[in-house]
Amino acid sequence: MSFYPRKMVLFTLPVWLMLAGLLLYWPLVQLQAQTDTVWYVHADAAGANDGSSWGNAFTDLQDALSAAAAGDEIWVAAGVYKPTPVSTRRTAFFPLQHGVAVYGGFAGTESEREERDWQTNVTVLSGDIDNNDVTDGNGVTVHHNDIVGANSYRVVVGSGVDETAVLNGFTITGGQADATADPEDGAGLYIEEGSPTLTNLIISGNFADQEGGGLYAEPGSPTLTNVTFLNNYSGRRGGGIYLRHGSPTFTNLTFTGNSSNGGGGGLYIRNSDLTLTNALFSQNQAGERGGAMVARSSSSPHLTNVTFSHNSSDDVGGALSVSGSDSHPVLHQVVFANNTAVYDGGGLSNNGGSVILTDAQFSYNSSGDAGGGIYNGTVLTMTNGILTGNSTMYGGGLFSSSDVTALTNVLFSGNQAHTDGGGAYSEEDTPLFTNVTFSGNRADGSGGGLYTVDRDPTIRNSIFWHNQDSSGVGTMTANLANHANAPSNPKISYSLIQGCNPGGEWQSACGTDEGNNLPDTDPLFMETPDPGAAPATGGNLRLQANSPAVDAGSNAYVAGIPFDLDGNVRLVGDHVDLGPYEVQGEVYLYLPLIVSP
Repeated sequence: MSFYPRKMVLFTLPVWLMLAGLLLYWPLVQLQAQTDTVWYVHADAAGANDGSSWGNAFTDLQDALSAAAAGDEIWVAAGVYKPTPVSTRRTAFFPLQHGVAVYGGFAGTESEREERDWQTNVTVLSGDIDNNDVTDGNGVTVHHNDIVGANSYRVVVGSGVDETAVLNGFTITGGQADATADPEDGAGLYIEEGSPTLTNLIISGNFADQEGGGLYAEPGSPTLTNVTFLNNYSGRRGGGIYLRHGSPTFTNLTFTGNSSNGGGGGLYIRNSDLTLTNALFSQNQAGERGGAMVARSSSSPHLTNVTFSHNSSDDVGGALSVSGSDSHPVLHQVVFANNTAVYDGGGLSNNGGSVILTDAQFSYNSSGDAGGGIYNGTVLTMTNGILTGNSTMYGGGLFSSSDVTALTNVLFSGNQAHTDGGGAYSEEDTPLFTNVTFSGNRADGSGGGLYTVDRDPTIRNSIFWHNQDSSGVGTMTANLANHANAPSNPKISYSLIQGCNPGGEWQSACGTDEGNNLPDTDPLFMETPDPGAAPATGGNLRLQANSPAVDAGSNAYVAGIPFDLDGNVRLVGDHVDLGPYEVQGEVYLYLPLIVSP
């Protein structure tokens, strides 16, 4: 009898816990029951066509979307699916739904989602409802010029949904948003007040009269992962993507061959805060600004590990154009290579924004007027950067007409100006150069290294050596030239400027000697570049261990800068070295940043 009360206590407590837990868990049980529903779609399926299995799959994706409820998945086998079988019903589209995940890339035999291969089993959502586009073997309209006749205005719409609306493993193609009024935006995918999750997609060959040939989002914060935008077009802005009023996250994106008659051949963002990680922009083109990308009007994108290559603009910003006083792009580990602009900023044009660059490289970019690599009209901060092999009329590497330009651990080499400022041209601004090297740059006029007009730049812990202008190689003006009729007065300290301090006698034409400048002496680079070869990327501007520039700088100027241009410790020994590279001792470590053209 003594056991009974204790047994009751031990029994009763778990029952109450079980009942309470069941009440709490019951909604989750219901949700789990919902997620067990999978609807099957196969264009060639026979059977009952009720979507219950591969053998009885729906043949039309629209049927599965109509049957699905929140928590369901739709599995779609390889094939071509169109929003409507009616060739004149151009307003039809595939709607994304809250809580419904749509997966393509199945062979039609899988029992587990992980067994699919979306790249092999090409699953196409096509706007070619009149069945006459020029397509590849998978039914994909590869280029927007391959659209024939009248296609769906929009292929997919993801408006009014959150991140639980999933589209994964498809090619979206052949949208034609060319209505005289709406719809004229977002031919491939259109989002209004939506944040769907978009993964493993190719968005190819779509056409929009106005904005967002591939994707239009306003407002919208979609999440994109592993998405390629290929050969899309817009008549105004954003050939690949047009984005306004959102904070989306993009990872592993490729933009190739997209174009816009206006701005942003690949991507156009406005009033948006975008996070973009791991991306390639290649061979995109804009009729106005930003061949690859435009960031405008209160846009503050954060770009990490992004490459801009072979993009072009018929105006400014061959790759990237930034404008708007409230735009604050932050770019980390970015490469601008072989981009072109008809006017300013072959790689980057910043005219109104505030741009922060770290670990950036500009090589073989060109423009027709100013700033072969970079044109800066407002605020630019660069830490750890390389500008090499760029060319233009004024400022082969950099043209700056800003009150705020600050460069630290930056290399200018092999740049060319057809007039003045082979490495850089500074006009009516007060740039700050810290631990910067100019060598191997060439100007057909004056200032093979740096040309200044009407302001007083500050130069410290820096090296100007073996640049070329019309006066020859290694002369004072070949390295640093100040405009005769609008003279500047550079303030120079802890630096080695060839031609400015021969025999320890400072030449006032160079500017103001603010102390501790080295007399003219070879800095002993690993390999001094030939300015006559510019535009080029030759030479090695790291210092030999016995260089007079070793331990010749001021530590105060690199406070808060822990690493040099190679990513090595910035301060080795008692004093910092001049230029962007720090000699590391007996074992010299470096991570090369220069790429071939």
